[in-house]
Amino acid sequence: MLRLESFVIFAFASVALANDDCVEGAQTWVNCDGYKQCLDGKVRDFICNPGYQVHKALNGHLACKHPHQDHTSEDFGECFQHECRNNDPDYVIPIDCDHFFGCLHHQKVRKSCPAGKVHDGVSPYCVSPDSLQSSHKCYSSACTEGTVYPVDCDSFRSCIGGKMRSVFCKPGLVHDTQSNKCTEINQLPAGHKCRPAPTTTAESARPTLPPLCVEGTIRPLTCGSFEICADGLFRQVYCAPGLVHVGSQAECVNQETLLCGTKCAASCPVEVCEIGEVLHIDCNSFYLCVDNEWRATYCSPGDVHAIPDQAQCVDQSSLQCDSFCAAACPVNPVVDICERGAIQQIDCSSFNYCLGDRWVTKYCDDGLVLADPNKAQCVPKKKVPCGSPCGADCCLSGAIIPLDCRSFKLCVNGKWKNSSCNDGLVHSDPLVAQCFSPNVLQCGSRCAPECTTPAITTTAAITTTSTAAPTTLSSIDVVVVTEAEPEEDMLGHYVHIESISCVKYLYCYGHSHSNDPSQHRCDEIDCNPGFVHLVGHQVGCIPQEFIDCKHECGPACPPPIVC
Repeated sequence: MLRLESFVIFAFASVALANDDCVEGAQTWVNCDGYKQCLDGKVRDFICNPGYQVHKALNGHLACKHPHQDHTSEDFGECFQHECRNNDPDYVIPIDCDHFFGCLHHQKVRKSCPAGKVHDGVSPYCVSPDSLQSSHKCYSSACTEGTVYPVDCDSFRSCIGGKMRSVFCKPGLVHDTQSNKCTEINQLPAGHKCRPAPTTTAESARPTLPPLCVEGTIRPLTCGSFEICADGLFRQVYCAPGLVHVGSQAECVNQETLLCGTKCAASCPVEVCEIGEVLHIDCNSFYLCVDNEWRATYCSPGDVHAIPDQAQCVDQSSLQCDSFCAAACPVNPVVDICERGAIQQIDCSSFNYCLGDRWVTKYCDDGLVLADPNKAQCVPKKKVPCGSPCGADCCLSGAIIPLDCRSFKLCVNGKWKNSSCNDGLVHSDPLVAQCFSPNVLQCGSRCAPECTTPAITTTAAITTTSTAAPTTLSSIDVVVVTEAEPEEDMLGHYVHIESISCVKYLYCYGHSHSNDPSQHRCDEIDCNPGFVHLVGHQVGCIPQEFIDCKHECGPACPPPIVC
C-alpha cells in the first residue's frame, strides 16, 4: 500500500466571495494545517498533507513544507512545535540533544536518548555523540566514564577516557553483560549464555591464524544479526528477541524505540483511501483512489494538474503566468555590455568579439583556428605549434610515412619533415628511415629491380643455370637527407650505429655539444627474427628477404635448377 508522507495534499473548498473581493494569488494564514488562497477568482482552502505544516517564507509566501526537510534552514514559527497530526515515520521535531518528538500511531511521542547517546536533529533515533560532525551542536568526544553497552560474549562498548571504545575479551575470557570487564568463563553461573559447554582437546588446539579483518569492523547482515571483527576474524552476532541492529554500531536496540516504517522498525498501519479521492503529486501527475488503492495518473504533454482536488489536467497555456503550475512570467533580458575590442574565446574555431558595446560571435574559416585567445585573428592550424591547445597533435619522433621509393615523411621533434634518398638509393622498408642500394634487395621486393628469367644450358649429363654476379659491399651506401629548419640544425643531436654482427648492433645517440657523459648513450639492439643488420653500415635492421642471398647477411640461396 502506498505511503503518503512525501506528498502534499490540498483540499479545495470554494468560498462565497465576489470576484472583486478576491485578488488572484492572495494568501491568508488560517492555522498550522492550512491557509486560504485566491485561485481562478475564488477563495479556496489549502489543507496540508499529514506530516507537512504551513510555512511562511521571507517574502511572505505560504506553502506546505515538511519540517524534517526544511526546518534547519528556515523557521516554521509557532507551527514548528505543533502537535503530531500524522503517522509519518520520518517526522521528527528535535527538542535538544537528549530529546525529540516523533509520531507513533498518530500520537506525538516524546523520545529520550539512552545514556551515552544524543539526537542528531534529523533522524528518528539516537546516535553516539562522537559519530557526529565536530561542528554539530550535539557533538561530543566525551561520555560518562564507565558506561557499558554489552555487544556479545566476546566484546562490549565502554566509556574509557571520555570516549566510547570497543573492548574485546582475551581468549578464554568472556563479558558478563553487566560490568566493564571480562571474566573467566567458570566464574559465570551455570546456564549463563556466555558459558558454553567444555570443548574437546582437539578443538582447543586450533592453529593461530593471521588476522583476516580490521579489529572492530562491523558488517551488517540482517535486522537481527551482524558481524564484528574480533581477534582477526569476523564473528557473527545475533540480536536478542525484540532487539534489532541498525546503523554501523556494534549494538542491538529495542525495535519499539524506532519509528514505524523506518529501517528494521515495525510496519506502519495501512491507510486506506476513499474511492475518488485525489492526491496531488506535482504539476505533471497525481494519485487517484480506485478500489480503495492509490493509482498514479499522469498529465499529457502540455497539460498540468493545476486543481489539486480534481482528477483532471488543464492546458498550461490557459493559466496565468506565475500561478500554481503555470509557466513563469517573462522577464526583461539582461543586457551584457562589453568593452570595445574585448575577446572571449568560445573554442578553437569561434569567439565573442565586442563590437561597439555588444558581444558578436565570430567563427574561423575551415582550416583556421584561434591560436591566441587575446587576438581576434584566425591562423592556419598547421602554423600553430603542435601540442598547443588549438594546434594539431604532435607526431611521435621517429615515426615514418612512406611516400614512394625515393621519399618519405619523418617525424623530427614532433613535426613531419620531408625526407628523400640520394641518387642511386631507394627507401624500401616502410618501417625505418633508411635508404640503401637496390643491389642488396631481393629482386621483386618493394623498390627492388624486377626478377629476370635466367638462361638455361642443357647437356646430356647436367644442366647449369647462369647466375648474376655477387653483390659487392662497396655498392651499399645509406644517406637520408632531411629538410630541417636552420635552428633545428644547430641542436647538435646525433645518431650513430656501430656494427656487431648480422643480427646485433649498437645504437648510439646523444648531444654533440655536451661533455656530460649522461648526454651520450649506446644501447645494444638485437634484430627481430627475419630481420638482419648490414655489417659496417648505418642501417638498423631490415627484412632479410630484401637482401641478396650472396650477401653475408642474406638468406640461404636456393639450390640450382636441374633439368
